[in-house]
Amino acid sequence: RQAREAEGWRYDAGEHPASCELALSDGGRLRLKGRLDRIDRSGDALAVLDYKTRDLKILKDKAADPEDVQLAVYTALMGEAVSEAGYVALDGKKLALATVDDPADHARAQMLRLRSLFEHMGEGSPLVANGVGPVCSWCDARGVCRKDHHER
Repeated sequence: RQAREAEGWRYDAGEHPASCELALSDGGRLRLKGRLDRIDRSGDALAVLDYKTRDLKILKDKAADPEDVQLAVYTALMGEAVSEAGYVALDGKKLALATVDDPADHARAQMLRLRSLFEHMGEGSPLVANGVGPVCSWCDARGVCRKDHHER
């Protein structure tokens, strides 16, 4: 925390509600909503942070995953340039940060993917369950995912 403050970062808001809209090609709109754990500022720079009670290594892998949507959506929700997006690892008594390399690029890619996904659903295309066996066994969505229930 002290090192972050020494870099000029200051707490700006917590439990911050935010929303944005994506325009779909059929004229429809998709509204995304979220509640951001923490927003920090350093001059004109903005950081969105999400607290996690997970190991730092797991969070670094999550932040580096191009399909991880949470930080991308949080970045898009802010509606302004986010220079840092990351997971704060609450690992015992120490805090550590796992960040996305380029929050704006990550958000753009995820918003394009979400827009495309919802446009295809609007055209009647079913959602594809993309998970693979070993990954599905530890996935947070296990039990609610359609992969276990699709026709074989």
